[in-house]
Amino acid sequence: KYRDGVALAADTKTSMGHMNYDFGAQKLHVMTEFSAIAHAGTVGVLQLIEDIFEQELVEFERTGDMVLPLQSQAKVLRGILRHMFLAGFSEDFAYILAGYDTVTEAPQLYEFDGAAASFERNFAVIGSGTPFAMTELDSRFSTRLGRTRALEIARDAVMASAHRDQGTGGYLIAMTIDRNGPRTADEH
Repeated sequence: KYRDGVALAADTKTSMGHMNYDFGAQKLHVMTEFSAIAHAGTVGVLQLIEDIFEQELVEFERTGDMVLPLQSQAKVLRGILRHMFLAGFSEDFAYILAGYDTVTEAPQLYEFDGAAASFERNFAVIGSGTPFAMTELDSRFSTRLGRTRALEIARDAVMASAHRDQGTGGYLIAMTIDRNGPRTADEH
C-alpha cells in the first residue's frame, strides 16, 4: 500500500518443473473497478479460482447494483480458497487481493495462502521469489509513499526476485489502484 492506493507488480514467467514454460503469463487481473488480484501457483487451479471469484463478483454487482466492498471481496475469495483447500488443492496457489475500498475510502491489501488463511497487510509477496522480493520491500516500504515511488519499489522487488530466482522472469507488469480505479504503470 502507499498513501493513496496500492501498487502491484509481477513477472510473466511460468515454469513446469525445472523448465521455463511461458514468458507471457498474466499474473495481475483487474476484478472490479477498484480491485485486482495477483496470483502464484499451478495455472489450471488459479484459472478455476479466478473464474469462480469473478462470477461471484459479477453476480453480486448484478443483484446488489454496487461493487462489493474490498473487505467483503476478501471474505468471498477466502471462502472459495477454503473449498479448494478442502478439495485437496492445498499449497497449489497463493493470492493477493488489493484495491481501493470506496466504503472506507482507503487502500486495502489482503494476502491468502494455500490453506485459505488470509491476512490484511501493508505489503505482501507471493511466489517462488518471495525471499528476494521481501528483502527489498522490508528495507524500503513506508505508508507515506506516493504512487511513483511505490511503483518503483514494487518493480525493484520483482527485479530482485528475477535476478536470483529461476522461477521468476519474463516481462515486468505493474499497476496501481486508487480512488480513480486501476491504472497501468505507464498511465499518469
